[in-house]
Amino acid sequence: MKAGPLLLAAAVAAFLATRFRRLSNEARVVLVLLVAGLVVYGVGLVQPPNLEKAIEDIGRTLGSYTYALVGVMAYLETGAFVGLVAPGEFTVVFGASSRDRGRSTSSRCWRSCGSRRWRAT
Repeated sequence: MKAGPLLLAAAVAAFLATRFRRLSNEARVVLVLLVAGLVVYGVGLVQPPNLEKAIEDIGRTLGSYTYALVGVMAYLETGAFVGLVAPGEFTVVFGASSRDRGRSTSSRCWRSCGSRRWRAT
């Protein structure tokens, strides 16, 4: 059990109980869903995905095609506004981490991205 999400759920539930009549129906539904989600997460019924492991698995699966994905994402970020969903920084770090085939830490990825940027100028 996680105390933080449960305390936040209790605070939102208390706010919802005290302001129930003043809130719109949409706000009520959103707050009830928020309380339910926080309780489910706080109790431990749902675990968030391990993003680091997922990125490593995708990088291993794509192999050398990861570089093509980074290029396509850079193009789509500027041309098709995909950057609102998947920022370019994410794809650069993803490409740098797949370059090392999962042997790197995120700090090495950030350093390699930073060094590339400084060499390009």
